[in-house]
Amino acid sequence: MNSTTKGNWNGWRAEHGNEFDVPVEVHQASDLLDISWHNDGCPSFIVASLELNLTDGPVPPMLWTDHPDPELRDWDMGGRYIVAGDDHKFLYIGDSADEALEVLRKASGAL
Repeated sequence: MNSTTKGNWNGWRAEHGNEFDVPVEVHQASDLLDISWHNDGCPSFIVASLELNLTDGPVPPMLWTDHPDPELRDWDMGGRYIVAGDDHKFLYIGDSADEALEVLRKASGAL
C-alpha cells in the first residue's frame, strides 16, 4: 500500500470503531496516511509520502493510537500514543498527540 491507495482504505473508524476517538489532529492531518487494520489492536498512521510495503522492505515509523480508556488499551505501556521506528524500537510513548506527531514526522524525515 502507498499513499495512492488512501481512497480505497477503510480507515480507523471502519476498522476499530468510533470508541477509539482518534483526535482530529491525527486523523485529519493531510500528511498522514491511515493504515489501520482490524487485525491490529488499535488505529495506526504513517507519513503519507513514505511507501508501506507489507511483504518486504523496511517498515516506516508508525503512530499507534490506542483506546482513550486506559482499561481498554491493547498495549499497557503507559501512554495512549506510541511511535515505533522501522526496527520496532519505541520512539515515543505518552499521552500527547502533538508530541507523538512531532516524533513521527521527525523520524520519518518529514520535518
